[in-house]
Amino acid sequence: MTLLSVVAGLSALVSLVVQIGLVVLVATVVRRHRPDAYGTLLVWAGLAVAFHLVGMVLTPVLMFLAGRSGPQGLVAGQALATGVGLVSHVTLAAILARGLVKLAEPPRALQLDGAPPYR
Repeated sequence: MTLLSVVAGLSALVSLVVQIGLVVLVATVVRRHRPDAYGTLLVWAGLAVAFHLVGMVLTPVLMFLAGRSGPQGLVAGQALATGVGLVSHVTLAAILARGLVKLAEPPRALQLDGAPPYR
């Protein structure tokens, strides 16, 4: 059981670090090169980190509370956690798809109001 706890904790930590790395990547590289796609992808990366943190905290608490009411409660708690995870994954996939579509489209031409730029 100790090995399982260590591996699960390490996996959660590595996953969190990777997701924070994606936030940094979007906030730097994508923002610089494709500001039109930056907002959507930053929302995606930020929500991925937020959902992960919430899941890391609430899932063990939910399982503890559900387990106190016996096997039926444990199954109900697991079903609830799985359902919430499904909704969050579908939401994140939809936001990521929207951001990728923006990246795949050619960048929009820069609109300058007023006089043309100095040559």
